[in-house]
Amino acid sequence: GVLHNGKDAYKGVAECLQHLKDAGKPCVILSNYAGRSQQVQEKFLDVGIDPAYITGIVTSGELAHNYMARNQAKLGTRALWISWAAPDRRGLRDFWKDLDGYSLTSDVNEADFILVSGVEALNAGTDDEVLTSFEKDRDRAPFTKVMRAAIQRKLFMLCANPDLEGVRLGSWRPGALAKLYEDLGGQVKYFGKPTTSAFEAARLVLEDAGVPWDARICHIGDSLHHDVAGSEKVALDCAFVVGTGVHRKQLPDNPTVADVDALCREVKVPVPQIVLPRFAW
Repeated sequence: GVLHNGKDAYKGVAECLQHLKDAGKPCVILSNYAGRSQQVQEKFLDVGIDPAYITGIVTSGELAHNYMARNQAKLGTRALWISWAAPDRRGLRDFWKDLDGYSLTSDVNEADFILVSGVEALNAGTDDEVLTSFEKDRDRAPFTKVMRAAIQRKLFMLCANPDLEGVRLGSWRPGALAKLYEDLGGQVKYFGKPTTSAFEAARLVLEDAGVPWDARICHIGDSLHHDVAGSEKVALDCAFVVGTGVHRKQLPDNPTVADVDALCREVKVPVPQIVLPRFAW
């Protein structure tokens, strides 16, 4: 929503990142992507962004992966995985690499926890994988029986991408599925924006690059719920990108401050300090 549309970088993005680097302003990418950070770096090359302009990358998937690596004794070893369809799974095919000891199951009665990384494939990675249309129509039917059984067993759900919708409106994401689990009575642990731990992870990358903890940092994002509200929680200024992000259809083509203020009141989030038409120099 800020840097690229999945296929190409938005106009001016690569040049802006280069100018920021030349000006000595480190940039860390904080992304609600359910895969590993390395996948994002490789994606940048595909869309025309030079990773050399970027100081570091923190993804919600990397945070989930790190949590699982540290907490196997707490979680258990058998995961029921909800993801994207094979073979590539939108870059998640190698997510389980370096997570020794874990196994995938299609039987909710054998599972120790649920991991939701996508919304397209139930029982992902097993011979009993079931494809769903949740991304397009939010049809909960394929998941409801499994979720109710999981809640009866008090299974924890890990959500590796808390986004509700993609840049294309009506394109539902893992956060919408996790919310369904919560609405049914289940417990969910989220990774990524707007959690404070995600922003602090990005701050640590900046600190390792020599940026003081009390430096003036601006977070740039396109989601009122994840970027604006999340940065407010950790006392960071936020530049809200309106022209290429998830809210662009909810605003006029050339929104005024009053338009943005009204939308913020409607969705009950703080008003951002800065509004940008797009991420460009």
